[in-house]
Amino acid sequence: MVESAEAESHDIFHGLQLKCHDDSEMLLDLQDFLMNLPGYGEGTSDWVEGILEQQRKEMEGYLFR
Repeated sequence: MVESAEAESHDIFHGLQLKCHDDSEMLLDLQDFLMNLPGYGEGTSDWVEGILEQQRKEMEGYLFR
């Protein structure tokens, strides 16, 4: 959700509003619902990419000391 919101490929609040309207009993999985909306899951977030890169470097440090 963070990547879609930061990449501005999807209005996350609109997606949540659709979920509430279409699934008022909240029986469907949120991620599955959002994955079917146009624009959701597209684009990248510099913030998330930075975190993933930091984790990759830490793992390499532990594995290849």
